[in-house]
Amino acid sequence: MASVSEILDKHMENAKWIVANYEELKTKYNEQWVAVREGNVLDSDNRRMKLWNRLKKAYESQLGEIAIEYVTDKPMEMIL
Repeated sequence: MASVSEILDKHMENAKWIVANYEELKTKYNEQWVAVREGNVLDSDNRRMKLWNRLKKAYESQLGEIAIEYVTDKPMEMIL
């Protein structure tokens, strides 16, 4: 079993992959939640909980490694 540190490192790598590939993701998955593991989009949905429930069934032992992000081509507003 992987340590918490290893799981977090893998999650961070997947999150960085999303950032690096965001422009391409916008063209394919606009207005959807995407789940990424090892540089691959595992699944997507416009409803986060539906996506999460499918991921729990299919990737139960790897859930901590999977990065999930909402992809949109609309400008994001930051509240500081």
